[in-house]
Amino acid sequence: MQKSGGVSRRSRINFYVNTFNCLPFLAMVITGLVLQVEYHMHGLPDDCCVLGLDRRTWLLFHRVWAAVLAAGIVIHCRLHEKNIIAAMRSIRRFKPRLSLSMYVLFLMIPTVLTATISWFFFNPGDQARFALVEIHDKLALLLGVLSCIHIGRHTGWMIGNLEIKNKRT
Repeated sequence: MQKSGGVSRRSRINFYVNTFNCLPFLAMVITGLVLQVEYHMHGLPDDCCVLGLDRRTWLLFHRVWAAVLAAGIVIHCRLHEKNIIAAMRSIRRFKPRLSLSMYVLFLMIPTVLTATISWFFFNPGDQARFALVEIHDKLALLLGVLSCIHIGRHTGWMIGNLEIKNKRT
């Protein structure tokens, strides 16, 4: 891969994708926490406003940011596809060496599925939808914690690459 100032083009693209993904990640976490804490735990009615927005608007923002983040995650995974393929091969050979990144990736699938199934296949008052949303909330909390650890572990590497670039230019 072509290097510019000591940092490969792929590393720079990865840095920009990760930087871009921070905004939708934070927005999705914040909107999810508002929905969980205010409307699920405290039982506010749907038409009650939190920071001037009702539950439907918070949910719309949460879904929009989830879609934007999903696109960013697809790009991120594409940049790291060699690592993902190697991890999948190790699983297939029953010699899993799963990193935290793979746990995040594997946890993302049921988190997204529980939310999507509850949105598309059940009415708002259905008990099954409520159960799926509760499962989604728990998985999303765990996914958020693991994602923050994943981001924190790789932030030093990203900053190091950026510093190398700045020193050489």
